[in-house]
Amino acid sequence: MVRVETLIKITTYLCALSAFAAVVRHIGSVYVAGFCALAAVAALIDFRKPAIVPRWCLNLFSVLALVPSALRIGPDSLVEPVLEGLVLLLGIKLLENKKSRDYLQVFLLCTFLLIGSALVSFSIGFLLFFVPLFFLSTLAMMLLACFAADREILLRPVHAAQLLRQSLLICAISLPLSALLFILLPRTDFPLFTFWNKAGVAKSGFSDSISLGDVAEIQEDSAPAFRAEMDPVREQDLYWRGIELDRFDGASWKRGPAPRKLRDKPGVAGKTISQTIYLEPSSHRYFFALDRPVAIYPERIRRWRQMLVWAEDVNARIRYRAVSVTTPSVSEDPIDRDKYLELPPDFSPRILALVKDLVPEAGSFDAARNLLRFLRSEEFEYSLENLPGPGSPLEEFLLDKKRGNCEYFASALGAMLRAAGVPSRLVAGYRGGDYNDAGGYYLVLQKNAHVWVEAYNGSAWVRFDPTPVGLPPGAGENRGVLRIKLLLDTFNYYWDKFIISYDLSTQWSLWRKVKKEIRNPLPDLREVGRKLGGYSPVLPVLVLLALAIWWLNRRRRRPEEILMAGFARRLGKRGFRRESGEGLEEFVGRISDPHLMQRASQFVSEFQDIFYRDGKFTPAEMKRLKSCIRAL
Repeated sequence: MVRVETLIKITTYLCALSAFAAVVRHIGSVYVAGFCALAAVAALIDFRKPAIVPRWCLNLFSVLALVPSALRIGPDSLVEPVLEGLVLLLGIKLLENKKSRDYLQVFLLCTFLLIGSALVSFSIGFLLFFVPLFFLSTLAMMLLACFAADREILLRPVHAAQLLRQSLLICAISLPLSALLFILLPRTDFPLFTFWNKAGVAKSGFSDSISLGDVAEIQEDSAPAFRAEMDPVREQDLYWRGIELDRFDGASWKRGPAPRKLRDKPGVAGKTISQTIYLEPSSHRYFFALDRPVAIYPERIRRWRQMLVWAEDVNARIRYRAVSVTTPSVSEDPIDRDKYLELPPDFSPRILALVKDLVPEAGSFDAARNLLRFLRSEEFEYSLENLPGPGSPLEEFLLDKKRGNCEYFASALGAMLRAAGVPSRLVAGYRGGDYNDAGGYYLVLQKNAHVWVEAYNGSAWVRFDPTPVGLPPGAGENRGVLRIKLLLDTFNYYWDKFIISYDLSTQWSLWRKVKKEIRNPLPDLREVGRKLGGYSPVLPVLVLLALAIWWLNRRRRRPEEILMAGFARRLGKRGFRRESGEGLEEFVGRISDPHLMQRASQFVSEFQDIFYRDGKFTPAEMKRLKSCIRAL
């Protein structure tokens, strides 16, 4: 027997720990330590040393806990301070001498914390906390009903097990209904999660300028940048175009001002590749597509040359579709040659002398291949450590250290091309990606951030990647670990695809499909037969398996049959056999051994009491009656 108050206390603490686990990543370490200390003291009071903390003291603690959180609330930080205040309130509430109302308040605080965690980061991890908290809250409500009637009530283990099963049943029914409501309720384009909080916005792999040395830190970041749903392509075609950088000041590249009138898209010909891209939140307004993008949907995404630009920062997960042609060159004529040949007035004389030695004929496009061959030579080394520092980083890279990451190689080639009289620009984006066969998409991480060069040959821009072959960003990861990461990322992908990206347009498309099926309810029998024919080798096995399960269920004996068979077998070994049609009491009355008859009578009495009461034998009752049989 167990007191219902003990059960509700245990359930309450489990609820509180689940809610705390949902928000622990988003609150400060001081608040984490504060809640742990409060919960530990509360558990000690509840389960070991009963004591009553004065209510006025708890009220004072509550006010003091809310003041710092309230002072930190601002336009850019709204949810986290509220979560920190709620966490401390939950810990203080656990300290109270709890009545029914106090337990309800604890469960309400847990619900608020779970909702708050979704406002900060609505990822698939939300389910890991929602499902157990939903089950525990349901169980707590059922226990609370008993507690409100009589807090001293004792529950037998069988009754506690029944409450547990009923809670699971309620959850099993409610969760599918919740999923149905999610599908049917009208969607809205209002950015609820972004409106309340922008903490989910991640630092992106690039900005509208590249300063030498910045990419090294980003290439160590394994956070997803985006996922591209598409068929696999060749590794050498995995250049994800982001922005063009055309202004160089000697140490950094920037994007020049956009023209007042958008230019017509350059001429691109070839096989098109369609991609559905799920872009993670970032701190910029640029989109990505396989190089070279020729179309983008929705139309709200502006195209300027080969760049895809959003009207505002990408502060929420966005889905869009892009169509690209994988080609290393794109026609464009005419161009502003002076713009793409510009170098700072104080550009390094040492680099100019180096270019003159490497490129005898200025202005020739052959200079691009000569300079590329120079940077790909064994003299230069790809590295993320001990990079050239401020001052003259490009000169130090080319003439002294000769080691750097992709931005050093690209900056060097771009500047040297201009010094050789060849128009050039840098392109920042991502290189590579890992293909997930289970989901049919490329996972591109922040550490895949990359920079390459485009040189103008007189009629088209041609891509050159001077970064050493075999060392793209993110190279060298263990393949076994990568497979596990891709498998786990599949859940995130489908969560984003079917939950986060489920909007009004998707809902309307689903409704059109349903209407089409309603209008054509009868399937093509030949098509059905053709599909079933593919499973013909498996069908006999499935039929035999179904028949075996049916036969086993038919032969399955009920609890009373199992007990009677054991009772008859035990007494048969002692020389007493029950006649056909003979009642149990008559059979026991014929036993000549007084001690054996007494034990047999005890079994018959308990068996009939259960059988004629409701006919249901619980596991505990079965165990007790079997022990009576073994005692015969």
